Amino acid sequence: MLEPKGFKKTPKLLNTIVGLLLFFIITLCFLGAISFFINPLTANPIMEYIFGLIMLGLSLWGYEKSIYLIFNINSEKETLLSPKTLYLGSLFFLLLAVYGSYSATNNFMYFQATSYVLFSFSLFLLAKKYSK
Repeated sequence: MLEPKGFKKTPKLLNTIVGLLLFFIITLCFLGAISFFINPLTANPIMEYIFGLIMLGLSLWGYEKSIYLIFNINSEKETLLSPKTLYLGSLFFLLLAVYGSYSATNNFMYFQATSYVLFSFSLFLLAKKYSK
C-alpha cells in the first residue's frame, strides 16, 4: 500500500490486538444483521432486509480488514483501505447506528448501535491518518 511521508508502521503485536478487537466488534454487528432476517420487527420488513444486506456487506468488509490486521498481511493495492473508502465505510456504519437506535427494542440493540458508532469513529480516524 502507498504510505504517506512520515508514516510509521505500527508494531505487529498491536496490529494483532486491534485486529482481534475489531473481529469481536464486527461479530456483534454480523449477529445484528442476521437478526434483521430472522426476526423482522415490522409487518413490512423491506427496509430491515435492505439494512440487513448493507450490514452484512459491511461486516464482511470489516472481517477482511481484521484478518489483514491479525495475520499482518500487507496489501499492495490501495482499493479497500484508501481514505475515500474508509470515509464511506465510516458514514455507512454511522447510518446503521442511527437506524439501529431508532428501531431498538432491547438493550442488546443499544449495545449494537454503540459498537457501530465506535467502529465508525475508528474508521474515520484511520482514514484521517491515511489521508495525510
